Amino acid sequence: MQGTTSEAGTRLAGRRRTGDTVQIAGDYQFQALSHGPAPQRFWHDTKRWLAETYLQPLPTDRVLDVGCGSGVVAHHLAQLPVAQCVAVDGNRSAIEFGQAQFSRPNLRFVHALVDELDLSAGYFDSACCLELIEHLYPEQGEALLRSLRHLVRPGGRLLITTPNYHSLWPAIEWMLDFSGKVPKLAGDQHVSFYHHRRLARLAEASGWRTLHQHTCCTLAPWAAWLSEDLARSLRQIERKLPCGTILVHVLERSSGAGS
Repeated sequence: MQGTTSEAGTRLAGRRRTGDTVQIAGDYQFQALSHGPAPQRFWHDTKRWLAETYLQPLPTDRVLDVGCGSGVVAHHLAQLPVAQCVAVDGNRSAIEFGQAQFSRPNLRFVHALVDELDLSAGYFDSACCLELIEHLYPEQGEALLRSLRHLVRPGGRLLITTPNYHSLWPAIEWMLDFSGKVPKLAGDQHVSFYHHRRLARLAEASGWRTLHQHTCCTLAPWAAWLSEDLARSLRQIERKLPCGTILVHVLERSSGAGS
């Protein structure tokens, strides 16, 4: 991206992750949402629900989905509808799958990292970054948030989700890795570890103001084995919990100087 170099960006020498050490299938999120076990389907549906609930895009809005994977959240946003949804990911096979699976005139898939987008300042009304920032080194995460601040208009929103390492998540991550049912997480995918205070400090340092924060996906996905209605009810209750499995932070782009 032109004209958005920051001090955080200059610290990335030798510390720039452009992908995970394990190969993730391009259709992974689509298959998880469509054909996975009930908790996995509900987990990925919750991402769509969070994006719609907190971004609340208007039909005239332009929305960015960073780390879009196979495109299920971007496609959901495009259907609401919005004027334009741009879905970005560094995994070429995911972008190719999204382009083939979800064809809409207001949905565009781009194979790139967000700091490679050549778009004008304030181009987007809102953005989401769902379970991505833990895949980046901390200084690269700050550079990401600064790049997003450049791309989102003043007053626009950014939705971030990431595992909460002040919860039972480390144990869940170990069990998932031990089971072999998902691509290995610890080390191969997740290299940064957040809790509420750490993520809020990162947001503030990058020029964002935290509007709201809570957690999700603690009990609700597992309740989906019994009933989707029960899982949805628990999802609403979990919005009041501070110590659940996944952090949910809703940020507002400040209008101060800087990009």
